[in-house]
Amino acid sequence: MHSRPPAISADAQGIWEQEGSNPKRLAIAWDEIVAAGGARYEAGDRVLFCVEFDHASGEVLEIFTDWPGFELMTQTVTDALPGIASSWLQSITDMQPTDPSITVWRRP
Repeated sequence: MHSRPPAISADAQGIWEQEGSNPKRLAIAWDEIVAAGGARYEAGDRVLFCVEFDHASGEVLEIFTDWPGFELMTQTVTDALPGIASSWLQSITDMQPTDPSITVWRRP
């Protein structure tokens, strides 16, 4: 996990991240995502939700709900991944502490 979370954004190409004053970089292109899902984590008195984007290589891009730009990024996800339910994020944030990670979308 990052010591200071990167700023997240999304556009027609994919999901971008920018750490500090470094240039923005493409974290994952939409056509590279093979599945999307999430998990719930508890850190002391905080509850964090993590959205996970699986790459065909087996790598996973994890983005936490408290990262800057998260909300705007999720709006773009709904439009960019074909067939993803509009309630995909709600499925993740409704998770209970004992629930295992879930997959909310797989590339057709």
